[in-house]
Amino acid sequence: KMSNYSKAIIYYNDALEIAKEAKNKDDEGICLTNIGIIYLEMGRHDNALEYFEKALLIDKQLRNNIDIAKDLDNLGVTYRRKGLITAKKEDFYKARNYFIQCLDLAKNIGDKKIEINALNNIGSVFAEEASIFSEKEKYVEAMKYFESALKMAEKTQDLREMGIVLTNIGFVYYNQGNYEKSLKYLD
Repeated sequence: KMSNYSKAIIYYNDALEIAKEAKNKDDEGICLTNIGIIYLEMGRHDNALEYFEKALLIDKQLRNNIDIAKDLDNLGVTYRRKGLITAKKEDFYKARNYFIQCLDLAKNIGDKKIEINALNNIGSVFAEEASIFSEKEKYVEAMKYFESALKMAEKTQDLREMGIVLTNIGFVYYNQGNYEKSLKYLD
């Protein structure tokens, strides 16, 4: 029996072909992104990267900055997840690079929500590198990004992002062995 993911990919590929025939680049980009998300959820990182890169090219042609930022974020998330499996520094480097590009774009277009998310993601990459590769100095870098994300989330009263960032800060303290301080953030 075919999985729901496989069915979804078939339907999105059909929609993608229709969008191409109609020369509807917006819908083409949406289909490519959604196929990439499905592959990401399936753990098929290389397939996800392929579709996210195609979506990024289209969104750059359309000069759709919000979608470009989302594409950069999707690429970063995919490389980060891939890095957690492969434990290759190269994957974390690529993830951080895409998140930095996303951060720069978010600042340029003034999108605080994307900016907070990018700061948090960059911090997460540093924290994961510190943990996986025993590069404890990267916790310091992680905290810089988490603190910036937290300040901005508090300023914009984004409770969801505040919760995510506070949890990440708590995990950094936990991984550093500072359990008492970690409880303040995780409780």
